Amino acid sequence: MKFYTSLLSLHVLLQQVTECHSFSTHLSIPNSKRNIGFTTKNIRRTQSHRLYSASNKSTLQQQEIQESISPTKIRTSFSNRTLYPLPKLVQNGTLQVDDIHSIYYEEYGNKNSTEQKKRVALSLHGGPGAGAFQRHAQFFDPELYQRIILFDQRGCGKSTPKGQVDNNTLKHLVQDIEQLRIHLDIDQFDVVLGGSWGSTLALAYAQTFPDSVGSMVLRGVCLFRPKEINWLFGHDTEFGDCLSNQDGFQGAWKNYKDCVSEGNDEFGNGPREALNEFYNYLLGDDPVSRIIAAKSWFTWEMGVSGRELAFHPELNKTKLDDVIVWNAQEKCWYSGKQEVDEKLVDKFRRWSQRAESNLQSERPHKLRSVVEKRLDSSNQNISISEAEKFIPAQAMLTCFYSVNDEYIMSEFDLLKPENIEKIRHIPCIAVQGAKDIICPPDSALDLVEQWPEMECRIVKEGKHSMYDARILSELIEATDTMVK
Repeated sequence: MKFYTSLLSLHVLLQQVTECHSFSTHLSIPNSKRNIGFTTKNIRRTQSHRLYSASNKSTLQQQEIQESISPTKIRTSFSNRTLYPLPKLVQNGTLQVDDIHSIYYEEYGNKNSTEQKKRVALSLHGGPGAGAFQRHAQFFDPELYQRIILFDQRGCGKSTPKGQVDNNTLKHLVQDIEQLRIHLDIDQFDVVLGGSWGSTLALAYAQTFPDSVGSMVLRGVCLFRPKEINWLFGHDTEFGDCLSNQDGFQGAWKNYKDCVSEGNDEFGNGPREALNEFYNYLLGDDPVSRIIAAKSWFTWEMGVSGRELAFHPELNKTKLDDVIVWNAQEKCWYSGKQEVDEKLVDKFRRWSQRAESNLQSERPHKLRSVVEKRLDSSNQNISISEAEKFIPAQAMLTCFYSVNDEYIMSEFDLLKPENIEKIRHIPCIAVQGAKDIICPPDSALDLVEQWPEMECRIVKEGKHSMYDARILSELIEATDTMVK
């Protein structure tokens, strides 16, 4: 009975984290519907996005692109939108993407729509390994999007085998999206919505297959650079650019690292010492140790996701609107009708030093080997047979990707100018919570610097969750905008 209670509590915690967090947090929001008209002008605008390729653009074309991306009226107030009603499930199924993995997908929408051109939306979940949920389909107006596609990325959700890390990299996931597009007979995704890790995947997919993406909406921008991983899962004693060093987080960090420290007080002071040790237990062969480690992992993530860090004092002295907007057309930041100094916007950054790009080298990157270890389970009363049935896929995959980030990102430098050039013509709106401490504003601001044609909306009181009321409202406004 003690084991059952322990496993049940971990299952509940896992559900909270998966539907509520990890590079992708959720909260419950009531549903409502707002009808939005669609005109032939909107259709022409959507179709015109396809006329531009990533190369051979004239100066006139670049100007037309910027004008189509930038709104003529800057909205910097909170619009208080809510989720759309859940559309009907049109179909679901699995797609065998290689000899190991099958991915599970769902399509929502209006199969009997009389629209000549059915608009298609794709939602990319976070994690890695968080899985897709039907509520993700509610970020799209079913009257504007007749086909809404969700799928579980390799190794998570209903995709099989669950928790499998073999043949599981960003490159594999990018290819899976393209296979799924072809399998579902989709010409182009009119909009790709990706949050947190999902924004990493959206950018990587768009840079690999730019003709398959009509527009993008990003939330909680994550570029999966070493600094971003160290911020959440590391301990930087030199610069302090880690949550573990922030006031109010040291206790939670100590509980997190103590799970795998084996009583060593000096353990966990290296940038990734604790993360690498969790890797051994989460991906090792001992299922009991995996459950113990997963519980501590989720407790750390849940513990930090709802917390806040104080703003820079200069931000508190300045009156700013609910949303601070990067106007792509005018190449400047606005709060209301007032232009905002870029140096002030930079105060939203959390890191003392800029993040370096993903290491790109000619030498081959290798996956980190797992060192088989066992955690003390004498006071856990957990049986091996029952533990084997529980696969904490999100913790396993997030840890696997984070530890092996150089390998995972070896072919993707998302900020590299030549890669940005491939997507410069694609309309993009990034929604970034200023109080997001899982994916702080640094990455969104770095992306804008390299891609000034995009629109970035910093939500002053917004956090990480896609169900944060302010973030949710901005996301729905953005998905509406892309087909208006």
